[in-house]
Amino acid sequence: MDFVQIKLKVITDNSGDSYHIPALLTSNGIYIPLVDYLLKNYHVRSRSWCFKAVFSIRIFMQYVSANLDCFENSHVLLQNFSQRLRSGTISEDGEDPSNLFWLPRRTINVNVILSHISNFSDWLADSQGINAINPRTDKLDTLERRIAFAAWYNKNQSQFLGHLKTEGIATLKQRKLIQHRQLVKANNNAISFDETLFQKFFRDGMGNRNDTRVAIRDCLIILLMHGAGVRISEAMNLWLTDVYQDPKDENSVLIKLYHPELGRAPNGWKSPNGDTHRAAYLKYKYNLTPRNRQYGSAFLGWKGVTVENKDNYIQLHWHPSFYGHLFKKLWMMYLKHLLITPRNHPYAFVSFSKSSLGEPYTINAFNDNYRAAIKRIGLEPSKQDGLSPHAHRHAYARRLADKNIEPIFIKSALHHSDISSQIVYTSPGEQQISDLLSEASKNLDQENKDRSVNDGWKSILDSGFFDD
Repeated sequence: MDFVQIKLKVITDNSGDSYHIPALLTSNGIYIPLVDYLLKNYHVRSRSWCFKAVFSIRIFMQYVSANLDCFENSHVLLQNFSQRLRSGTISEDGEDPSNLFWLPRRTINVNVILSHISNFSDWLADSQGINAINPRTDKLDTLERRIAFAAWYNKNQSQFLGHLKTEGIATLKQRKLIQHRQLVKANNNAISFDETLFQKFFRDGMGNRNDTRVAIRDCLIILLMHGAGVRISEAMNLWLTDVYQDPKDENSVLIKLYHPELGRAPNGWKSPNGDTHRAAYLKYKYNLTPRNRQYGSAFLGWKGVTVENKDNYIQLHWHPSFYGHLFKKLWMMYLKHLLITPRNHPYAFVSFSKSSLGEPYTINAFNDNYRAAIKRIGLEPSKQDGLSPHAHRHAYARRLADKNIEPIFIKSALHHSDISSQIVYTSPGEQQISDLLSEASKNLDQENKDRSVNDGWKSILDSGFFDD
């Protein structure tokens, strides 16, 4: 039986609103319980969560369908499913009678899949009345009945693997899908972008473009990531009205990044109904949906950022401060180009390609330009080597840690809700450890000193980098 993931537009009432979600198409049509499950979680879960949930249910259905006649008692099915996720389904001689041909999955990915199935089956058992199934007497001879029993079993047993219940353990923990295998603890090493390489990348990579508009735009985004520590999706959620003159530094700018839905609309705007948030503003002014709720290439995530006040924004902090000075200089040039660019939205960063001139800039387009910029300086894009967009956020955090900034302040600068979240950014990397040991072996006990703005950056600041 084939299970195809599709894109679905769901209309639930007579309003003009609709939902765009992934769904599963089976030989019996769309799997409606999964649609209901996603709609229930639509406003509290991210788009990536929806896709992972659908993927998890899809491969579970594939396994159930391929092994429908193998497990009379059905609870063994769940145990074997979790084992096959880890081991794969291909024999030593390269055969797979189930035709799944799964390769072994990493433990962290297995646990994500099992967690999604566990959550869905809990919901299914509660909402669909599936707890009435009796595995001893009911014949479980169809895919739908097997899925139903999986939900029943998960709700009524301690774990999929059948571990005994232990007194004193919370009910929620007792009903885990399986006992997740302990992850091998790997040091993520949070590879940051090499600071000694950044100026060359900024000028000869990102800045070396035939179209000055494109170069300035991409350099502004890089400055937000490298100099203020934001994620790429956060940088591209910036509105024109979110950039202010810094009242404490005439050469710099103050930037507030607002939640894409709940952030306060600009200029004291209020809808006829009294709404002041950005979702209402976008719909009223432009008939747009916030980008964290859009589908396809226009989508921009918003990863649990901790906002700082009732207006639902985060304030960015430049480090070192000259990145703010450079941003202002380039920003003023960029605004001149925007004045003659057609736009029908409030987003700061736009496309300059002929086919989409003035439309909101997409992450895919930026990533393409980023990879090309890396290659222009003779390197190959590599997340493992710190040559990727997110490596600039790591570099920002590492700079703060190297200056012995207190963890509580780094937490605020990175806008984390949990202070432990920054550990992956600020822990010493392999190269840093190697350098420190080399220094120690040579008896060089000299602290690294702050580097002032060198001649290269001074020339960029003085010239404005681009000819105006």
